[in-house]
Amino acid sequence: MDAARVQIDGGNAAGVINLETGITEKVRKELEEMGHIRPNIKRGWDRQIFGTGQVITRNPNSGVLCAGSDPRQDGSAIGW
Repeated sequence: MDAARVQIDGGNAAGVINLETGITEKVRKELEEMGHIRPNIKRGWDRQIFGTGQVITRNPNSGVLCAGSDPRQDGSAIGW
């Protein structure tokens, strides 16, 4: 949940690509070489651009629940 994210502004491949802090300069350059408009690196976390979330997974063999909450925003994931 806390991995750096990529977002296309405009909803298509021609849109501007926003990169969260943590996406490497190498990846940014590779995106440019692929023809994308110069990707914008957004410093810090911008939850309005990249969104947030919570997740709960269930191990199908044991039934054990595992939950995670995005550190970009207050929230919790609880399974019972």
